Amino acid sequence: MEQSLETSIDFLKQLLELAKDLLKAEKKVEDDPIDRRHQARAALTELFESIRTPETPIIVENVVNDIDKEIVAIVRKFSDAFKSVTAQREIKQKLRTILWIKYGLKDQEVFDKAYSYIEQYY
Repeated sequence: MEQSLETSIDFLKQLLELAKDLLKAEKKVEDDPIDRRHQARAALTELFESIRTPETPIIVENVVNDIDKEIVAIVRKFSDAFKSVTAQREIKQKLRTILWIKYGLKDQEVFDKAYSYIEQYY
């Protein structure tokens, strides 16, 4: 069980790093500014779906789906969520709830990478 959790955490770290790199690449090739909030829903899920294999732990899929669904809902409540202290606090609290409480993934690096991705993409 512990080995499976470590594998899941490592996979999440790699997924979030890949998502960050993908975002940078997309920003370089985009000519027209696009409202990122309309694309945010399911962005991380789409990335996960494109790289998952039958051996990918189910917990990773659940975490990705929860982040995609629950964080987007918070971001959309605010006109500019990442300039609002209240919004940032709500997003961080929800992300901690998903990672730390719901799935027991108390890894600060996963949290930091997930928040960084959310901040940049959503």
